[in-house]
Amino acid sequence: MMRHLHVLRLASVAIACVTLGCQLPVGEAAKTDPANGTGSVKNWAFTISPSHNNFTVQAGTTDTMVLTITRVGGFTGPVNLEIMNPDGGVTVTSEPVTTTGAITTTNVLTKVNGPHLPLADVGYGIHAAPVSTDVEGQSLDVKYSIVRKTGTFINAPATLSVGRGQSISQRITITRTSYDLPVPFTLFNAPQGVTATFSPNPVTDTVTQMTLTADASAVEGTYSIGVRDNEGTTFQGTAPVTLTVTAPGSIAISTPINPLAVPKNTTVPAGIIITRTNYTGPVTITVSGVPDGVTTAFTSPVSGNNVPINFINSGSGTPGAYPILITASGPGLTSVSLTLTINVS
Repeated sequence: MMRHLHVLRLASVAIACVTLGCQLPVGEAAKTDPANGTGSVKNWAFTISPSHNNFTVQAGTTDTMVLTITRVGGFTGPVNLEIMNPDGGVTVTSEPVTTTGAITTTNVLTKVNGPHLPLADVGYGIHAAPVSTDVEGQSLDVKYSIVRKTGTFINAPATLSVGRGQSISQRITITRTSYDLPVPFTLFNAPQGVTATFSPNPVTDTVTQMTLTADASAVEGTYSIGVRDNEGTTFQGTAPVTLTVTAPGSIAISTPINPLAVPKNTTVPAGIIITRTNYTGPVTITVSGVPDGVTTAFTSPVSGNNVPINFINSGSGTPGAYPILITASGPGLTSVSLTLTINVS
């Protein structure tokens, strides 16, 4: 009879907990697991940290990165590494991470199988998966660039835009690695009507100026082209560029103050505003008609949209109203002008 009363009493407690929402005691709130750690498993975690990232590795060589695993919250268990999506010409391996403890390290080896074309901003993923199912895994993106063991790497803009019948200039640089011979440059896969000249060419140091021209026959659109260098007869490096050929460009100029008072013995600033359409190149400014006793100071050519011009009245000129002709021009553009009247006193 007493045994039945005990069973009934336990059933009553369970029913009361369901009804009132109380919590039964939970076992294993903290545990000791010789293989993985101690304490509450909800606190178990770890981080991964590389000794370096965004690095450069030469073709035919191997980069060694030290990966540090830091365990916290009582977790001390082993961690396995997975390497995900490396480049086809790259082999990535890691040492096993089975050693337990608070902080452990392993080497991740990035081997570029040579010879290999130069590549910028490639990468792969590292996923760290703990053996314990109580711990969340961690991931890391590794970025690197591949350069030739001997040779050059081209630094060119990823995108360019030029209007039909016009030209743009762009600075191109190369990074040399154990290679000191002159490097000729060419434009690769350009559409009909688009040409480029390089100055100097070949390049004997690390810099050349490319002038890219789209003549009036060029068809508007977006093209995948390349800036290519040639190293002897065995290697060509190409930097991909997305080129957009637009409608012919144009510019307009205006000034917010006209006429402009230029009193004796003063320097008065005048602002010229350039409005551009399908044109991003340099604009050359000329000023004519300035009277005796007045000088101007400004910078030309300009790459922006604002041109400060200072009118300097030395006091030796004849007072009066003078029309000043300001002209703006650029490669392949129709020149535009405006008249600014200065009142000299």
